[in-house]
Amino acid sequence: MATEKKTKKVVEEEVLANAAPAEEGVDESAEREEAKKRKVLLKLKHIDVKFNVRGRTLNAIRDVNLEIFDGESIAIVGESGSGKSVLTKTFAGMLDSNGYISHGNVYFYDDEISKTDVLLTGRNLRWRKRIFERLNEYSYGEVAAEEFLQIEKITAQEKKDSDLPAELYEDFEERLKHLNDDITDAFNLIGTLNKKDPEEKKTFEETHLKIIELRKQRKAVTQERKEKHKAHLAAFKADVAARQAVKDQLAALNAARDEKIAAYKAKGLPEEIVKRNQKIADEIILSVGRYPLRLMVRYAFELMRGYHLAMNRGKDLFTEKQNNRVFEPIVFRVEYRGVTPTETNACKKWIEEEFVTNVTQEVVEHELLSNDTLLEQARALRPHLRKHLIKKANAAAANAGLLNETVQANNEKLADLILMRVADFNSSIVTWNFANKALKFLCDFYASGKKDVECKLKSKPMDVLNGYAHIDCAKVRYTKDWQQIRGRRIATVFQDPMTSLNPILTIGKQIMIVIQKHQNCTAFEAKRRALAIMEKVGIPDPAKRFDDYPFQYSGGMRQRIVIAIALSCQPKILICDEPTTALDVTIQAQIIRLIKKLSKDLGFTTVYITHDLGVVANVAERVAVLYGGQIVELGTVEDIFYDPRHPYTWALLSSLPQLAQRGSELFSIAGTPPSLYNKIVGDAFAPRSHYAMAIDFVKEPPMMEVNSHHWAKTWLLDPRAPKVEKPKAIQDLHEKMVKVYKDKI
Repeated sequence: MATEKKTKKVVEEEVLANAAPAEEGVDESAEREEAKKRKVLLKLKHIDVKFNVRGRTLNAIRDVNLEIFDGESIAIVGESGSGKSVLTKTFAGMLDSNGYISHGNVYFYDDEISKTDVLLTGRNLRWRKRIFERLNEYSYGEVAAEEFLQIEKITAQEKKDSDLPAELYEDFEERLKHLNDDITDAFNLIGTLNKKDPEEKKTFEETHLKIIELRKQRKAVTQERKEKHKAHLAAFKADVAARQAVKDQLAALNAARDEKIAAYKAKGLPEEIVKRNQKIADEIILSVGRYPLRLMVRYAFELMRGYHLAMNRGKDLFTEKQNNRVFEPIVFRVEYRGVTPTETNACKKWIEEEFVTNVTQEVVEHELLSNDTLLEQARALRPHLRKHLIKKANAAAANAGLLNETVQANNEKLADLILMRVADFNSSIVTWNFANKALKFLCDFYASGKKDVECKLKSKPMDVLNGYAHIDCAKVRYTKDWQQIRGRRIATVFQDPMTSLNPILTIGKQIMIVIQKHQNCTAFEAKRRALAIMEKVGIPDPAKRFDDYPFQYSGGMRQRIVIAIALSCQPKILICDEPTTALDVTIQAQIIRLIKKLSKDLGFTTVYITHDLGVVANVAERVAVLYGGQIVELGTVEDIFYDPRHPYTWALLSSLPQLAQRGSELFSIAGTPPSLYNKIVGDAFAPRSHYAMAIDFVKEPPMMEVNSHHWAKTWLLDPRAPKVEKPKAIQDLHEKMVKVYKDKI
C-alpha cells in the first residue's frame, strides 16, 4: 500500500473538516469500552468502498454497519457481485489497487497489537522536547481564538467571492462529468470491437468520430469555464474599495490577536496547559515512533500543524474526541499510558529471563530439547561453537569440583539452548560474542559453587513510553501497519488451495516463512510450530511430509495446508472465502468439520463467505445477507432460516435446490443485480421483487429491528406496510431442513 502524499494545505483542510463537528454525539471512549464489554472484535461503521474502473467509479459497498464478536462464527451470503468478498477484503487490507474506502471506520479491538511501546532513545528524547516546546508556543494562540475564527471566516468568504458562483461551478462540473463518462464508454466500446469484421469496423469508425466530437465539446466547456472565471475574477479585483475594507478589517483583527497573545505570554502558561502539552507530545512520539525516520519526521510535523490549527481555533484539547480529530487524517492516535524502565542489553535480558532458569535446574529440561529435528539442525549449523561451549563449561565445573555425568549432560543441553538462541544471527562475530557472554555466566555460576546466579553483564536501562493505539483499519496508511494486522490477527483461506501455495517452495518452508515474519521467532522455533500446526490440521506424519511440494499433496490436503498457514500465527479472525468450492463433496464435509473443530479449540472468530446456504446452516451462528453492496438482513442463523423478513432472503432460500419438490420447476430470482456504477434510488432489490411497493422505488428503507438480534432493511416491516406472507416454498422450513440435512455435516 503506497503512502499518500499530502501537502500542508490538504492536512489543514482535513483537520478543519474533522474538527468542525460540534461536541455533541457519542463519547468515543465510552463507545470503545462498551464494545470491549460486549466482546466486539471488529466494528464496521458506515463503510463505503469504491473502485476506479476504466475511468468510472463503482460503488461496491454502500453504508455498511456490522459488528463481529470474539469467538463467533458469522456467514456473509449473497449472489455473485453482491459485495461479499469486497466487504471482508476491506477489513483485511486486501482491496485491489484501484479500490479504496471512501467513507467510514473499521475499528479493530485487540489488546495485543494495540499496546505500543517506544524506546526513549536520544533521538526520540530530542524530538519529544522539540514537539513539547512547539506545542507550548502554539498554546498562546488559544487566548485569541475568537479573532482567528473571524479572520478565517472573512478569508473564506473572500475566496468564495473570487471564485465562480457555486451553481455555475456545479453546472460546469456536471457537464464535464457527462462528457468524460461518454468518452470513457466510447473507449471501452472500441476495446471490444474487431476491426476485421466489416460491421464492427464501421462501428469502430463511427465511435472514433464520436470521441473526436466529444473531445471538442469537452475542450469548449473547459474554455468557457476558464473565460467565465477570468471575467468573474476581473470584476472582483475591480471593486478596490471592498477589497481594501477587507484588508483593513483583517489588519485590525490580526493586531487585536497579537495584543492578546503578547499579554498572555507575559503571564505564562498555566500548569494544566503545560501538562496537557507534555501528554500530547508523548502521544505524538508514541504514534510516529514506529515509522522510519523520513515518515516519522513528516508525520510529526503534520501533527504539529494540526495541533497549531486546533489551538488557534480554540478547540478543547483536554477532550479525547478533539485529540482524535487531529490524529485521524494523519496516523493512528496512540493514547499515553505511562513510562516504564526496560533493559536494552539483549544478552543480559535473555540470561536473566530464560537462561538462568535452565542453569539452576538439577537436570536441564526444555521443550525445544525434545525436538530431535531442530536439535540436529542447530548442531549441524555451528558444530565448532557447540564443542567450544561444552569444553569450557566442563572445564569450569571441573575447576569447581562439580563435574560429574549429570553436569556434563546438562552442559551439552545448555550448549544446545545457546545454539538455538543464536541460530538466526547473521554475523558470526555477533553469534560468538553472544554465546561467550552466556558461557561466562555459566562459568561464574560454577565458580561460585552454584550459589551466585547474578548476571554480571553491564546493564543498559532505558525508559519506554507505553501507549494504547486506537486502530481504525480504514485509516491505515503504512504497509507495515497492515503487516501487524493481516496474517497476524486477520487471516484468510481462499477458494483454490493450489493458487494459494507457491509451487516451487516446500510446504514446510511456506508455513515457516509466515511464522517467522509475524511471530518474531527463530527458524528452529518456527519449524517446531509449523510441525505442530500441520499435525493439528490433520496432516499424517508431518515430519516426513514437511519437505514435500504442493503438487505432492491431494486437493483436500492442500486446503488443510492453506488452513495451517492461516492459523500458524494464531489469528483472532479467520476469513473463509468459499473454502470448499474447489473440492469434491466428501472432502468439503471434512474441511468444514476441521474448521469448526479448530475454531472451537483455538477460540478464533470465523467469517464465512459463501453463496451456499446449506453450508451456512451447518457452520454459522449469525448470518449477514448482502445485496447491492449493502447488508439487507442480519440475524442469527435461526432468524434467517426460520423467520426471514427481507424479500431477497426469501428468494435466496426459495432457490435452494435441496428444497425443490420432485417434478416441480426450480425457483430462480428474476432479473439481474443492479449496476453499481449508477446511483441506486430506493430499495436495490425492488426491480426484482414481487413484493415491491411504490415507496421502494423512491426511498431507501432503513435497517429496521425485528428483535434484539435480528434486523432487516425493508419497508415491509413498517407498521403502515400491508401484511404479506412469505413464499410457500420456505414455509415450515425447519422441518424441511431437518429432513434434508439430518445425515450431513
